[in-house]
This record gives sequence, C-alpha cells and structure tokens, in this order.
Amino acid sequence: MASKTVDEYPDCERCPNRIFNTGKYIQGGRGSIHGDIVFLFPRGDRVYCDDYQLFTDIGNLYDEYSGRNNTEDVYMTYSIKCACSNNYNTYLTAVDKCRNILWKELARINYKYLFIFGDAYRSISDNPIPRFIATGGKYVFSNYSPLIKFKDNNLYRIFKQRFADDINWVNENRNNYGINFIND
Repeated sequence: MASKTVDEYPDCERCPNRIFNTGKYIQGGRGSIHGDIVFLFPRGDRVYCDDYQLFTDIGNLYDEYSGRNNTEDVYMTYSIKCACSNNYNTYLTAVDKCRNILWKELARINYKYLFIFGDAYRSISDNPIPRFIATGGKYVFSNYSPLIKFKDNNLYRIFKQRFADDINWVNENRNNYGINFIND
C-alpha cells in the first residue's frame, strides 16, 4: 500500500475522519501478500484498541488452531484505514470512503479465504453477510469482532470456537481441488 497521508489520498478528501488524522498515514495491512487468507477487522473504539495488539492476538490464535504460521499464510487489514474518533460517529461514512482503498489493497493479494470480523462486512456489503458463503472461487467466513472480548466474555468464547471451527475447515479443504492424491 502506498505511503500517503490522509491529506494526500484522494479517497480521503471528503471523509470526516480526515479531521482527526491530518498528517497521519493511511494504515495498510500486514502479513503475507502471498498467503491464501485475509483477515478483515473493523476499527474499534480507541479505549480498547490503543494498547491492544489485535493482529498479534488473532495471529497467535490462528497459529494455535491451524498448526501453521500466520506470517506465511495470512494478510491482516482494517476496513477503515485510519483511527476513528470516539466523540463523533464517523464510522459509516469512513467505511464508504475507505472502501476503494480496501479494494485496491485486496486486489494485489491472491487470497482464497476471507475472514470478516464484526461490522467490517460493511466494507464488502451493505447487508450483513451469513456466517459462511462461497462465491467466485472465494470462501467468506463471518464472525464477531475479536474486540468483543472487552465487552462480553460469553460472546468472546463463541467467537473463539467459531474461529477455531473455520480455521479447521480451511485446513481440511485448503488443497482440495477435486484431485485425490495417492500417498506411497
């Protein structure tokens, strides 16, 4: 992703979040652009996010559940590319303004599995998406935001179980292209 500030990026021109992020850089994702998995996170409340290492936490869960390495398999990014204000509800407008930036970012990744957390689905669709859909050769999994851990322990347990189930499904089906291999 290009290193531009919100002041330089054309898609940020009419975004209300620009006011709170003047001079700051657009935040792209991190991880492998050669992996087959993308994790798409919503922007969270600064109260919960400032010291929380979201990518590290979820990456570690992925490693635990998959037995693989998230730095090789996964690209992680936010649906909104700069911090939101806690004092003003700019989220929906920011989603709309960041949509083009997100699609440009995802276009350079040849992913097969898209994990959408919380209301990050708004960057993909105007309507909530089901827990699982397969479309255009891609598999999309929808789950609670991992930030739910700060608000509801029961929902966080559900999030972790769903995430584990989804990762297991990916592991079982990752190389299933309708070809059966015979092991000698």
